[in-house]
Amino acid sequence: EIRDSETAGLAVNTALTGPVPSKKKEQALALTYAFDAGLLGSSVTAKSVTTSPMDFSPYGSIRFFAYGDNKGETLFFRSGSATDFFEFSIPVGWTGWKPITIVQHKDSTQRAVGWAQSEQAEGTVRQQGNPNLVTVGQLTIGILNNSNAANTGQVWINTFFASDVVARIGYAARLQSGFDYLGWG
Repeated sequence: EIRDSETAGLAVNTALTGPVPSKKKEQALALTYAFDAGLLGSSVTAKSVTTSPMDFSPYGSIRFFAYGDNKGETLFFRSGSATDFFEFSIPVGWTGWKPITIVQHKDSTQRAVGWAQSEQAEGTVRQQGNPNLVTVGQLTIGILNNSNAANTGQVWINTFFASDVVARIGYAARLQSGFDYLGWG
């Protein structure tokens, strides 16, 4: 949690974003690819490895915007580690900006424990190994080549965020006591 003049004294949750930089810049991630003919299944990726793990379990979904080039490649996003991860993938069959939503499914304590296949998300979800949403150490996003033909293009990613905070119902109590000892109290 940090406080600075840009947030006007409000507490900011930095669990997913890290400290607020002194100068904010609007940026998007460009995934530029140039697949030669005969390279079916090759990919271009960008990854972020964190020094301290992130906890995605209090959230109901992960969202971002993708700018597609409608060339039929597959956009994928992975969360976890290099060997244990959840993966969401979607064919890039659109041109322009598109909101992407990855729905997380919850356990009996209302904490997210995995990614769910959803009607609102047009992509597919798969699990590799034994990922844990409480200790996410690596995020990977990339483009997968679906064709043996040569293919070049660019897909943009912007405004990545976790949303739909899971509201948990709990119990609170207050205990108050008093005493009086020889006129003191």
